[in-house]
Amino acid sequence: MTASEAAVGTRGGPWPFGKLAVLAAALAMTVTTEMVPMGLLPLMSRDLDTSESTVGLLVTAYALVVAVTAIPLTRFTTTWERRTLFLWILAAFVLSNLLMALAQEYWMAATARLIGGVGHALFFSVVGVFASRLVSPDRVGRAVALVWAGSSISFTLGVPLGTALGASLGWRATFAVLAGLSLILLVVAALLLPALPGSARTEATSLRRMLRLPALRTVVAAIGLLMLGQYILYTYVSPLLIRTGLSESAVGPVLFGYGAAGVLGMWVSGVLSDRRPRAALLGGVGLLVLVIVGLMVVADSAPATVVVVVFWGIAFGVMPGLFQAGALRATPQSPDTGAALYNVSFNIGIGGGALIGGQAMDAFGIDSLPPIALAVVLFGLVVVLRGRAGFPSRISTDL
Repeated sequence: MTASEAAVGTRGGPWPFGKLAVLAAALAMTVTTEMVPMGLLPLMSRDLDTSESTVGLLVTAYALVVAVTAIPLTRFTTTWERRTLFLWILAAFVLSNLLMALAQEYWMAATARLIGGVGHALFFSVVGVFASRLVSPDRVGRAVALVWAGSSISFTLGVPLGTALGASLGWRATFAVLAGLSLILLVVAALLLPALPGSARTEATSLRRMLRLPALRTVVAAIGLLMLGQYILYTYVSPLLIRTGLSESAVGPVLFGYGAAGVLGMWVSGVLSDRRPRAALLGGVGLLVLVIVGLMVVADSAPATVVVVVFWGIAFGVMPGLFQAGALRATPQSPDTGAALYNVSFNIGIGGGALIGGQAMDAFGIDSLPPIALAVVLFGLVVVLRGRAGFPSRISTDL
């Protein structure tokens, strides 16, 4: 057995918590890098002398770069050794965040975000597969959920702290800290992660054949619609909260509550991902529908909106790990490609949500966002309800 093969988990073996923690921390940094402009929109808008909707396009551009480049980059790097590729990805985040910290004009910030988008395109095509290869098949769902806890960390600590730091020292300080954290993670990953070989390219792993899989098509369609609805709203969460009467300094603590609640959602995802994924997902999507309705009902009440935002965090926390585990299970012969297609759909949702939300806010005002988001999420719920191939009630552990 080679060192690479030995690194892959076996049934009943010890959990590789340290290695999974490195992946989770990297995911937390990555999601914070992507999402923190949402908490800094008013500050960046004033400093870069542009509208909040235009600053929101930094999120759109980032996500669209991911959507356009994820599949070709993933296919190009399929045979690369995984740890080396992961280190190159982290290096891209070091550069992106450093350039953001130095940006004095909008075009400079846009350039930095494009570089980050390229790194992000590969990161989410690699990280779930890396986690799945560290454990036995019966533990894939839980391993992916543990790594996706990094997303909850980003929403619990990364985005709120980044928002608070930006409010105190300026938004560039937030990205300077992220650049430093990216560099630290690069060093730690080089020391702790095992070397794992890439995958061979075969006809069975062709993109065309992957797209014929009913389970994968269901996962990709559902995650795209649900993230579109999610980010029509979440991209503009700062102005949504400020509209209720909250101050800019209060946005960070509210986002902390959102992220902390997401930990509960992530825990539910981890517990049920290898047992009852369909029930967990339907619960999360159903709660998201109720949250959006709640935001419309209590739009003029800051305390009630804060409570609804906490439940929003739970709803969102349930979903990403379940979807990525579903994509990996749907493509056992080429999990990299399955993860890439999941990544593309996820980021089309993010970018499309930011774009549609910004246009709607400019044209009709911020009150138009929840109804539009609700309509899209309901379409996503229909896909989940009809898509038993992608979201089974139970799954076998004998993979």
